[in-house]
Amino acid sequence: MVGGMLAATKAAPIMLSARHLGDDPVLLQRAFDGFEFWGRVWGVFQVLAFGTVLWALVTLLRPTAPSESRDIETESLVCVRRFCGSVVP
Repeated sequence: MVGGMLAATKAAPIMLSARHLGDDPVLLQRAFDGFEFWGRVWGVFQVLAFGTVLWALVTLLRPTAPSESRDIETESLVCVRRFCGSVVP
């Protein structure tokens, strides 16, 4: 996601500067080519982010084996006690 935002920060100024280039076809083509390049980089990062989120969802929703089952209430209480100290009973 960070990579996509960085690519967008490179692509946006190129297109925003296009209105100041006038009618010069060479400068306009260079601006369009630069925007297309950074737009493709942005697209690659978006596809990678989608794949990562999909992988995370599959991992979270995958059923666990009985030997891997955990008592979520006990684990969450341990985490709360670890961060809050002895405040939690």
